[in-house]
Amino acid sequence: MESLSEDVWDVVIAGTSLQQSLLALSLSRSGKRVLHLDRNEWYGGSDAGLSLNDVETWMREIENGHNPQFSSPAVWKRDVAEVDDPARLGPSRAYTLALRPQIIHARSEFLTALVSSRIAPQLEFVAVGSWWVLGQTGLRKIPSTREAVFNDDSLSIRDKRSLMKMLRHVLQDEAEQAPEVRTEPKQTLEEVLEAFKVPSSLHSAVQALALTTQSTTRTDAQPSLRQVRRHLQSIGHLGPGFGAVIAKYGSNPEIAQVACRALAVGGGVYLLGHGIASFKNDPTVDASDFDAPSGKEKPYHLELTDHTKIRTRRIVAGEGDLPSTKEPTRRESIQTLQSISVISKPLKPLLAPDSDSGPTPAAAIVLVESQPGTTSNPIYLQIHSEDTGECPVGQSIIYASVQQGGKESIKDLSDAVQRLLSYLEQSDEGIEAAQILWTLSFTSHGTQQPPDAEEPPSGLSILAASPFSPAVSDEILAAVRTVWQDVTDGQLDYSDFLRFEDREEEVEDV
Repeated sequence: MESLSEDVWDVVIAGTSLQQSLLALSLSRSGKRVLHLDRNEWYGGSDAGLSLNDVETWMREIENGHNPQFSSPAVWKRDVAEVDDPARLGPSRAYTLALRPQIIHARSEFLTALVSSRIAPQLEFVAVGSWWVLGQTGLRKIPSTREAVFNDDSLSIRDKRSLMKMLRHVLQDEAEQAPEVRTEPKQTLEEVLEAFKVPSSLHSAVQALALTTQSTTRTDAQPSLRQVRRHLQSIGHLGPGFGAVIAKYGSNPEIAQVACRALAVGGGVYLLGHGIASFKNDPTVDASDFDAPSGKEKPYHLELTDHTKIRTRRIVAGEGDLPSTKEPTRRESIQTLQSISVISKPLKPLLAPDSDSGPTPAAAIVLVESQPGTTSNPIYLQIHSEDTGECPVGQSIIYASVQQGGKESIKDLSDAVQRLLSYLEQSDEGIEAAQILWTLSFTSHGTQQPPDAEEPPSGLSILAASPFSPAVSDEILAAVRTVWQDVTDGQLDYSDFLRFEDREEEVEDV
């Protein structure tokens, strides 16, 4: 690949996780010479969507120490005695299994950025429908609008009034909230719910709408209530009966792929199956030898995994995308236990439309309540139907996750999945003999803050992996925008980030 070695690149982006791919998209019309690499043969990095065969390759990478954002992968597969058994796995490529399955709220800055960057038409979005709580007494649907609260016959008049008072409080701007009920910075979600006299039986429902990853006694109230507010304001924003979406075929990896292709349309280059094997910055080299503007960073010398040698003024990488000897020291990670289960049947009772005129949801959220008297973190189950494009017709995917804070275990996830299936089988709309065909379990690692230790050398930026959450956070845009401003030397206006005019040509396979 001599053409890669001929010039000095303005920036080399290592990894195609969502953050790096959004950066590539943001630079696609900047006029910068951008080379985007990923050592894997698939898009998405830590946000990848994997086939069954890809999972085996991914597991070997972890076992060989090449993917520090994950650990302890294990696969369980149902033993099928007869080859013509209808409850069996489909072909490997019939599955796109997301490592970070995340929903996108309709009233989020993230979705707005996908629209303003003009890649939304290249994505096919499907609706995320109802929120549920699986408790000790069964499965109950969460009323997530004021009308639904009033029409919920399971709630007493007193409980409805308490919940409605809290929801009105949440929907107000913080400056407009009455002083006697204004949320204080150090309050927990539990304390706020008790202040509004919301019954304990509804605490899990509010927690589910906020998608908090810790127990209500350990969750800060202010950011949690903002999440509830975003959920409430998102309902009906894109259409009746739903307030969140996912992109078909795994969501995050599909968004990453379309973003990478937008870079190619803009004149950049992306290469799968190519990583950075080594790099160095030689302070003795005269920058003018590489046509570097006066005062700018001196080029890095990189050798790729195929031995191609290139030069670049900047490197941007995700954690784990640089050679291990070059990785900065990290803060202690937050660990999330995750599992992906292939289910032999559709789980239709969870995916009924919430509105007569609304679409049939392709996904639903279930919060599994902790045992009474415990402060364990909540388990979330994301139910994805065949309409997500992630599994064959007639099957479903259940993504399970719990942030590790004490005694939580992978067994808790498998028990939660089985508990849901058992309940659905016994319900009035019973799903006969829904079986788990295949399960991948693993631990993901993330940090709340950027990597620690010494300041990275000039021209090198590391995008830290955030802890897993069931919804895409708008904070991902802030992290990418900071690097974008650095790479563009502040030449572009802050408001221009991911805001483009329409192209005449569409983003197609390149």
